[in-house]
Formats: sequence, structure tokens, C-alpha cells
Amino acid sequence: MVSVVKVIVPAIIGALIGTVLGLVPFLNWICCLPVVLGGFVSGALLGVMAGNEKLQTTDGFIAGGLAGFLQALLIVTVLVLVSLGFGGLYLGMGALFAAVSRTLEPLLIFGGMGLLGTILMLAISFMAAVIYCALYSVMAGIGGTIAGALMYKKG
Repeated sequence: MVSVVKVIVPAIIGALIGTVLGLVPFLNWICCLPVVLGGFVSGALLGVMAGNEKLQTTDGFIAGGLAGFLQALLIVTVLVLVSLGFGGLYLGMGALFAAVSRTLEPLLIFGGMGLLGTILMLAISFMAAVIYCALYSVMAGIGGTIAGALMYKKG
């Protein structure tokens, strides 16, 4: 079994590659392909970086699973930032309309909508985080296992 320190760098690189590939429309339409490819890259990089060290296929699963977990955290972070941005956008619109109409009602209405929408999106993001972390870890782990089966030295 390989040490955790050797797994972290390939996992980060695999997570970044999987996230970038997830932005490509045609690849993203194929079920979980960017996640599996990110795990595959992570497992392959672990094999390259390990040198002459004997690796097991489970090491590829660990590297891929960690890459999938990190990729899920990146996606959930973007979801949280977008939800906070929309809440701020509603608040800014309310402040603008309040300044134009010289009353406080637009600020209260739009601010309340922004706050409610942000709370709702943060709750959805939390549920998505749990689902994404589990699903992405397993799917990227499968990609890492495939890389381990193809690339690691047997023995």
C-alpha cells in the first residue's frame, strides 16, 4: 500500500483534470465520463510517480477515489459561491430599486427573496455535497482501478 503523501498530488491533478473535462459539453453528457477520466489520470499519475515501487490495484482505487472526492468538493464550492452571488445580486437590485423609488420596500422584498433563495440553494448544495462526494469517489475510484490494472507492475 502506498503512503498518503504520494497519493495527494496525483489526486489533486486528477480532480482538476476531471473538473475541467466536466466543463466540456459533449464529455459531460456521457454519464460520469469526466469523473472516471479524472480518476484514471490520478491512478496513472500515481503509477508514474511511484517509480519502481510495487503498487496494488487498490492503490489506484484510493488515488482515484480521493480525486473524485476532491472533484466533488470543487463542484460544491462553485455551487455555494453561485448561490451566495445570486443572493447578493437580489440584495443589490433591491438597494438600486429602493434608491430610485426612495422607499424601503424594494430593498426588503428583494433582500428577503435573496436571503430565502440563498438559504434554499445552500441546503440543496449541502445535499448535493453528500451525494456528489459518495458518487464521485466511487466512480473516480473505478477509473483509478482501471489505471492500476492496466499500468501497475505485477509482482
